[in-house]
Amino acid sequence: GSAGSLVLYDVTNTHFEGLCAKNPKARHGKNKQKRNDCRQVAVGMAFDARGLALAHEVFEGNIAETKTLEHMLDRLALPEEQASEPVVILDAGFASKENIALLKERGLAYVINITRGSRARYAQAFASGGFETVPGRDRLPPVEVKTIPDPDDPGGTLVLCRSAQRREKESAMLSKAEERFLADIAALRKRIETGRLKNPDKIERAIGRLQKKHPRVNRFYQLRHAGGTLQANRQEERHAKACELLGDYVLKTGGTLGAAQTWQMYMVLLQAEEGFACLKGTLGLRPNFHQLGHRVEAHIFISVLSYHLLTWIRQTLRAQGENRDWKTIRRLLSTHSLVTTVLPLKDGRVLRIRKPSRPDPEQELIYQKLRIDSKKAFRPVKSFAKP
Repeated sequence: GSAGSLVLYDVTNTHFEGLCAKNPKARHGKNKQKRNDCRQVAVGMAFDARGLALAHEVFEGNIAETKTLEHMLDRLALPEEQASEPVVILDAGFASKENIALLKERGLAYVINITRGSRARYAQAFASGGFETVPGRDRLPPVEVKTIPDPDDPGGTLVLCRSAQRREKESAMLSKAEERFLADIAALRKRIETGRLKNPDKIERAIGRLQKKHPRVNRFYQLRHAGGTLQANRQEERHAKACELLGDYVLKTGGTLGAAQTWQMYMVLLQAEEGFACLKGTLGLRPNFHQLGHRVEAHIFISVLSYHLLTWIRQTLRAQGENRDWKTIRRLLSTHSLVTTVLPLKDGRVLRIRKPSRPDPEQELIYQKLRIDSKKAFRPVKSFAKP
């Protein structure tokens, strides 16, 4: 679809380093950063296909993500009749029956990732074949897709996706997680065998903490304290079945979208989420040190403006073949700095010369891709201070 026919929507939160008692929207709520001790507000953002911000809204910190979608759709006033069908792309947290009914009622197509808990459910469908390869990826690892009816949504469709690149990444992540899990098991076993941990209740609590710490791989192991040691038995059949499903994911969709088109639209969401992660991190959305409501919203607005500028920079660089992530670009440019030389004059005035350091070849290349002439843009600036 065109940039105007795609809307991506997500919600995050920003917590406060203070009571924020004068802001009625500041509430205690679910916090992925484990800062449940802090009040927070929720920030909903809608993006277009390029990842540029269409709108943002500040909600109460304890609002459920699913409850914010209707408000944002009202705010955007998406046209129900246009040349290309509007498509709303959402993450798994928005896949409630109420939200899907709302999207259908407004005549909007949708794409939602429902992979969590669905891979095993549709394992037989993944194993039965009938996949088609997404076209236009000749030099990239293949992605295969197929559609099946959605058993939970009459008239809806599920798109089963199988990605070789994602399989490789998930396999590496699982291996690393298993290494960390086994290292923690070995450390706990040593404490038990050397007698540093003897109390059976304390041992059981330690096992419980270890299992909670490693949810990705704990399901494949049975841990048992017996005979003065810790026994860990891997359930090979369960592990093998999980490995077969690595790289597989499930998209829920409604409308007239084909399997390949649905997958391509989901990829747009992933690209926008990369920038959204920068908004939450390096662009200073959180934490928020303000206390008054209007200052909190101003802080968020400035962060959103920064995100908008960052998205333009990333788009410009990618158009020039520069595909490194923002973290790398930022690190490369961080050593290019401004230097101020202060010179006292005989008449008592002070001459200040503000001059940038010379960009190295890698920095110069990035400036060229951004269409910045470093010789003109970084000229020395002289100023005089009166005695």
